Amino acid sequence: MGFRDQVVAAQAQVESLTSELARWTERARDAEAEANDLRRELDAIKRGASLEQHLRDDAHFAVAQVLLPIAGLLGLFYGVLLRATVFHATFHGHFDPTPAGFGRFLRQLDGPEAWGAFLMLCITTVLAGLPMLAAVGLARRRKWGWAVGTLTYVLWTLAFPPLGLYGLYAMCRGNVLGAFFPQDRSEPLVGGRAATFVPRGERASA
Repeated sequence: MGFRDQVVAAQAQVESLTSELARWTERARDAEAEANDLRRELDAIKRGASLEQHLRDDAHFAVAQVLLPIAGLLGLFYGVLLRATVFHATFHGHFDPTPAGFGRFLRQLDGPEAWGAFLMLCITTVLAGLPMLAAVGLARRRKWGWAVGTLTYVLWTLAFPPLGLYGLYAMCRGNVLGAFFPQDRSEPLVGGRAATFVPRGERASA
């Protein structure tokens, strides 16, 4: 083998080694990206477990959750009490959910007392229904559950201040807000830039 052939063989070997190095570098980058994805998933699981534990350990939040169904029953009791005492002679008969029945109901709204009774009926319906919806949302740890629960206690502050104010105190404390509205952590850096989360199955098929 002449000198020219040796040079060509050496160049081919260098190109082969360079290509192999590029493949291993790409695999290392993929492995690092996958490790970052796993760390992010693990951090999210740990953070969720920690936030849930904070809520379970918060006695005020636990009491506020228990008070919501009680508030719903109390709102229903308010409605029945008002119907049976203050406005017992305002509406006659049962409500018929038909156009004709609705028309008969509207014809009874012929004065301030009737409109006041109707308004109180609407208010007590909200006071009875919202707490039940909020209880479901908070049990499922949904942001809308926190929002409905807070709105419920705002309304109950007007109807029964001790209940409403205590509920607002329990719902608006720092650890409860942090659990329902956690701050997003910054993305880990890979190669000097933020890593983009790509599911492992999609990355393998790419």
